[in-house]
Amino acid sequence: MDLNFLLPFMALIGVIVGFILNWFKEFIQNKPRIKVSLNDSGGKFNYYKTVKNNIGGVWHERSIPEEARFLKLYNLINVYNIGKLSSGIKGVDVEVCVNDYCRYFTPELKIDGKVNKDFTFNVPTGSICTLEINLEIKKDENTQFLFNEDVIIDVDSKNRLIFILILTDIYNKKHKVTIEPLAFATAE
Repeated sequence: MDLNFLLPFMALIGVIVGFILNWFKEFIQNKPRIKVSLNDSGGKFNYYKTVKNNIGGVWHERSIPEEARFLKLYNLINVYNIGKLSSGIKGVDVEVCVNDYCRYFTPELKIDGKVNKDFTFNVPTGSICTLEINLEIKKDENTQFLFNEDVIIDVDSKNRLIFILILTDIYNKKHKVTIEPLAFATAE
């Protein structure tokens, strides 16, 4: 079979194949790559109860879960964009689980020291954003499972109390970081 009639089209076929290969390479390489991690400076976690003195003064002191009126979690989170395109985060949630029962909460959020009420922010390429997460959960009928005597904060237990920070980017990809309360529980 004579293929000489294809010679004039070989250059055009080479250009088309090269274009498709280059487009595929750009598609794979040039996209945002978001990484989320705990900041090394630590955080805080404790249960608190309200205490009144004889003259009507009120303050909060640490307690055990079943006596507590609320719990507080404070943490610093680093968000890295190591990709070649900028991205954005459009949602920040905290999933709190105990004994396979989970609830979602929205934390107070500060980004690089500034309050962010709409939970959206840009992550430019090659940059780091530091998020300051403050979560206070008050004891009520919907959160009672967090304040029972069977709440365990031991890392080795399957039924332990665990916090999972979930960041949703503009492509609806969820980036998660697990926060172990035992690592941040303040000693009494």
